[in-house]
Amino acid sequence: MIVDIEDFGIYEFNCLSSIDKKNKRNVVIKDNIINFKILNEESFIKYNKNESGKYELVTYRFDSQLQVLDGYFKNSIFTNKCRKEPTLSFDFSKIKKIDLATYKIIK
Repeated sequence: MIVDIEDFGIYEFNCLSSIDKKNKRNVVIKDNIINFKILNEESFIKYNKNESGKYELVTYRFDSQLQVLDGYFKNSIFTNKCRKEPTLSFDFSKIKKIDLATYKIIK
């Protein structure tokens, strides 16, 4: 973790979960509990401090792998990847609408 010593704001945070037999997750679907074993779990967050002293998101990343312990998908491995980044502002006055059924520009 990298912290600003003036206001204790977080610049960067990186976390790799320790993995052991106790690390499990579960989901309830139609009164059935499905258990998962955590194989890998890692997250990273980065902020920049702007001129007004506020922290702005640069990037967020979360990756995990889970193995199903019971049910229909037993022993299957699922991967979850999440990414978040800021979007630059843009001029809405220049936007053209598109009909997604015909892929033609709407006037």
